[in-house]
Amino acid sequence: MKNKARQELDRICRTETAFADFEALLNAKGSYRPSCDVSNRNMEILADGFDSHMMSHGDDRRAYRYGRTGLDLRNKGRQDVVEAIKQAKSEARREDGDGKVVCSGSWQLDASDKDGNRLEAHYDEGEGTPSLKQLRAMANKPGVASVWIQGDTYFLDATLSLAEQWEHRENTGEGWAVEVHCGN
Repeated sequence: MKNKARQELDRICRTETAFADFEALLNAKGSYRPSCDVSNRNMEILADGFDSHMMSHGDDRRAYRYGRTGLDLRNKGRQDVVEAIKQAKSEARREDGDGKVVCSGSWQLDASDKDGNRLEAHYDEGEGTPSLKQLRAMANKPGVASVWIQGDTYFLDATLSLAEQWEHRENTGEGWAVEVHCGN
């Protein structure tokens, strides 16, 4: 008989994901890791269960988490935002074991109102991050309650030259994100 925690993870997988149970999620092909909207308590439990299982088995993969309340721009400075972005990008970076590396690429800013409706978006194809000036300019627009800084992640073939790596990149379908509250 499975313990209660595992039964709960199985239930969450059946109701919140396309996996039949937690074991199926753990054994997904490739170097799969779930993307979990942790504003949903069930998905936070699933992310915690996945991370715990992977740590106990010496696996570096962790669930990709998004949806959690982020930084408050009213009392955070540039360094706090930069560190949050660095952390999100480093959590997204990994090796897949087949000579490919996952790294972050393009990014975007999405401004939302208090109800979560998108008001404006700014996209950048560069590998850097938005400046605090860009972030504050978007945050100070009327009706903006939060700004999401998010980016895509790509598989890069480590056997190719740097120029070829970027040219032949494959989108992982995952990414990283940092939410910044603006107070409007």
